[in-house]
Amino acid sequence: MRFLTLIALCAALTLSGCSSFQSQEELSGSGQAGSWQAHKQQLAPIDAWQINGKLGIRTAKDSGSAIIFWLQRQDYFGIHLSGPLGQGSTRLTGRQGAVSLEIANRGTFQAPSAEALMQEQLGWSLPVENLLWWVRGLPAPGSKSQVNLN
Repeated sequence: MRFLTLIALCAALTLSGCSSFQSQEELSGSGQAGSWQAHKQQLAPIDAWQINGKLGIRTAKDSGSAIIFWLQRQDYFGIHLSGPLGQGSTRLTGRQGAVSLEIANRGTFQAPSAEALMQEQLGWSLPVENLLWWVRGLPAPGSKSQVNLN
């Protein structure tokens, strides 16, 4: 169950905030920089989606998988993770400033950010806030990125 909670928090924490900083991109390759900029401008405004799928994670000490349902609507997100046959259900919902984590057989917990909630409940600090950008194929604002244009 702790594993599912980690996956849920990773996915949800990424959604918990947006930054207005520009990414620090390093462009290389033979492609057109202008095309990349146009592509980013086309994808950046997308703020609503739904993802259904299966996640897998493997660490030196553990491995597992979960079914994920992620609903994003502007600044609101809802991420539901469940293990085989619905076991270990975890739900992370909210928006920046108010996030709620519901863990099966443990209760519901709240914090101002997904990162804070993860730290409080699991003792882990992961940069999951960037998932909101990565799922759209964009570098997170304020991050360093290397883009190979082809």
